[in-house]
Amino acid sequence: MSASNPYADYIERARDLIEPGELEEEASYKLHIVKRFRWARDAVLVGNAEWESRLRTALTKDNNRIDGFSRHYLLNWMKSRSDELLTVLQDLWADDDRELAERVGSFVKSLVAYLPEDARLKGVNSRLRPTSVLLMALGPDHPPYKFRQFERAYERTGHPQLPRGTDEATTYDHAAEFLDRLIDCSDGMPNDRLEAESILWMMNDAAQHEEPSHAEPSPSATAWVIRGGRQGEHQEREVFNFEHGLAVVGWSQLPDLRDVSSLRDMEDTIRRERPGHDKSVSNHARQLWKLRTDVSVGDLVVQPRRGASLIALGIVTREYSYRDDPDRSRRHAVSVDWKRTDVPRTAVREDLRRSLGAQQTIYSITANDGAWRLHQLMLTGRDPGARPGHAQPEAASSESAEAEATSELTPSLEELADELLWDVEHLRKIEWLLRDKKQVIFQGPPGTGKTHVGQALAECLAGSPERVRIVQFHPSYAYEDFVQGFRPTLEGGSHGFTLRDGPLLEMARRAREVDDEIHVLVIDEINRGNLAKVFGELYFLLEYRDVEMRLQYSDEPFSLPKNLWIIGTMNTADRSIALVDLALRRRFHFVEFHPDKAPVQGLLRGWLEEEASGMDWVADVVDRANEKLSDRHAAIGPTYFMRKDGLDEEMVGLIWEHNVLPYIEEQLYGEHGRLGEFDLRKLRRSVDSGPDPADEDSGDQEGAPTAADDASD
Repeated sequence: MSASNPYADYIERARDLIEPGELEEEASYKLHIVKRFRWARDAVLVGNAEWESRLRTALTKDNNRIDGFSRHYLLNWMKSRSDELLTVLQDLWADDDRELAERVGSFVKSLVAYLPEDARLKGVNSRLRPTSVLLMALGPDHPPYKFRQFERAYERTGHPQLPRGTDEATTYDHAAEFLDRLIDCSDGMPNDRLEAESILWMMNDAAQHEEPSHAEPSPSATAWVIRGGRQGEHQEREVFNFEHGLAVVGWSQLPDLRDVSSLRDMEDTIRRERPGHDKSVSNHARQLWKLRTDVSVGDLVVQPRRGASLIALGIVTREYSYRDDPDRSRRHAVSVDWKRTDVPRTAVREDLRRSLGAQQTIYSITANDGAWRLHQLMLTGRDPGARPGHAQPEAASSESAEAEATSELTPSLEELADELLWDVEHLRKIEWLLRDKKQVIFQGPPGTGKTHVGQALAECLAGSPERVRIVQFHPSYAYEDFVQGFRPTLEGGSHGFTLRDGPLLEMARRAREVDDEIHVLVIDEINRGNLAKVFGELYFLLEYRDVEMRLQYSDEPFSLPKNLWIIGTMNTADRSIALVDLALRRRFHFVEFHPDKAPVQGLLRGWLEEEASGMDWVADVVDRANEKLSDRHAAIGPTYFMRKDGLDEEMVGLIWEHNVLPYIEEQLYGEHGRLGEFDLRKLRRSVDSGPDPADEDSGDQEGAPTAADDASD
């Protein structure tokens, strides 16, 4: 190899790494993409009506040179404003003598004008990637451009790198010049720019399979938070990550992404494999698509550590891989050189808070030049953003550090949706309702998960179980118990009374002390108390949170802080629902938890698919029983059967006999003769073979098989 020519050295190294025939195969694949874009260009330039279908084919059929987000935006552009895109493409692909820089600049300007404000294609490199793929329509001398790919090749050859923020046209010309240098130093491999770009791609792919001896951050690195694990799973996965040099994400229901050509293809696969979970899984898919397409070698990774107020910092050394691990929670991963595992979380607290995707599992840190700050923190152990004279963060030992650690025990909305088997959009809707009125009530029949979801969502939104309190109303519960009242005391042998705050005032005080954090009061069975007596003047304060008034037992002015939210649960099968008056209903948003409506609809079936394979007949039986009850407010909820210790036929029989049938009997008060319709064996036969007309008149027969008999069959 020539010691004086780094470009020739690069080509020589490529010859050593690339197997015979591989370059021709890769270049041939890209030539097919070129031909499809030329086919689309022919239709665009003459305004042929087929241009849309041809462009869609070029963008989607076996085309992994364009990332999923860019493809999504281009297809949406074509769908929503096709005439505009046609004009823009005619300008980009025109058969004239204009400079390439003019074409690129004009197209990028139109692209930016089309994109919504929060679109991700805001950076030069993000915009240049789809632009360069479209330029392939002009032939093999216009190859696709991927920033990381060229950056690594520049580093290996010492080729000068452009200043940050250089415009798209100059960046593309610079890349083309580099490819020409490689061609000039070769003896027939590569022959053109498309082959030269293929060598870059193959060299980077080969590097992914080499064990890195060390890792250094890229000068233009992105910083990524990759959270992982739910509750108890996290600590085990954390240890696994550090020992194996990985950042792994679970979501085992999502397929291997290595051979998926687009986000749309992946979502189509999910729809086929997991009907009924489309939206929730698609949300996870979009995040994993970031892991596959955006997280690159040289990027920084932050992993919040649960159980300690610390974070781990590392550098990506190998891009996305899929691990066929028996532990389903360890399948999607990037390789990471963990540089520090004991950085105080307070050092990046504001970066984590201000980042736009903070309720997600995989998201980039964009605030405060986050990547640079984390890079410096990783190298020095000190926060470069701290003001002079302020102490640097120490290892966690204080009460505030303990609170920080506790807050990391709470899942993100996406993780909570995964745990609940919900569509995350339903959780986001409830969050919006809480931000709007500050109080919601979950209403539905028993067994629909109202209390469980209420408490879990409260902890998620508050960020810590320490900022959540749950109380339960009952007929003897009073204003003095809930708000404030005199309670009996015994001091020095003397009896007396002391004015004590109830849970509402205690939570209000805590919320007012930390006004930038959400606190949530969960009221279970809210309709079982005498609400007019329990709430008193709170009827007014719930609606007018900016107004102060004196409470019944205090002369001090009081108002409800805006960061104190209330989640109530209400059993619609309970006759006490009539006690909820219109004044209270107007002050709460109501969220339905009914088995015939999302998010509860299909929940049991989805859980059975995950946890009790072969038991899907239970969901059919519950559906049939609810049809016979003909009262959605008294329907049988799914959580009777969603047991942590698993479910089998014997357990179903016991649950049916000792939980479900007594509940049904209560709902059929005065119609005892109908109870026989809800015999478990009969219901199962009816869903296996269709309705039996004889069952309609069977009544409650003497000697009819019981649920226990059915369980023993």
